[in-house]
Amino acid sequence: MYNPCIRGWINYYSHFYPTQLRPTLQRIDAYVIRWARRKYKRMVHWTKGARDWFDRLRRANPALFAHWPLCHGNGRTSGAV
Repeated sequence: MYNPCIRGWINYYSHFYPTQLRPTLQRIDAYVIRWARRKYKRMVHWTKGARDWFDRLRRANPALFAHWPLCHGNGRTSGAV
């Protein structure tokens, strides 16, 4: 449901505002973590647990969101030469 919008943002920002692309996509990740903290009561007061949950989710489903391969790569450092 969200991937078409995310792909559109990637296409737009990568052409016109490439410096703003990564912060915009990282904000989506922050919203997912915030959603998990509200949904799962055990994470309400445990921010690190929510981040760990998010990392496990991202590794288990690398194609869940369209921006994850771009931002997080496939286990390798993104942007390394």
